[in-house]
Amino acid sequence: MINYESIKKDFFWDYSFSNEEILKLGSSDNTRERSFLFQKILLNSTNMFSGLKIFNIDVLFELLESYEVPQFNYI
Repeated sequence: MINYESIKKDFFWDYSFSNEEILKLGSSDNTRERSFLFQKILLNSTNMFSGLKIFNIDVLFELLESYEVPQFNYI
């Protein structure tokens, strides 16, 4: 079961997505939309594994394989 309230609190405090919109992001055919949600989960989650349940297992593997750790600018 997907806890949408936790997802909204952890990842989308600065947006006003409905439960349906969040589900659409996770099951979208658009790679950028799925990546947006995936990155939000990785970077902001207090319960990452629970958040990742929104993705189909094949999509999750695809996202994990293509993920690049963000690089930071050092002065």
